[in-house]
Amino acid sequence: MFVMPRINSRKKAYLLLELYAM
Repeated sequence: MFVMPRINSRKKAYLLLELYAM
C-alpha cells in the first residue's frame, strides 16, 4: 500500500474503481 494523504488516497481510489469498472 502507498502512504499518501487521505485526500489523494480518495482520488486515487476513485480513479482505480473507475478503471476497474471499465
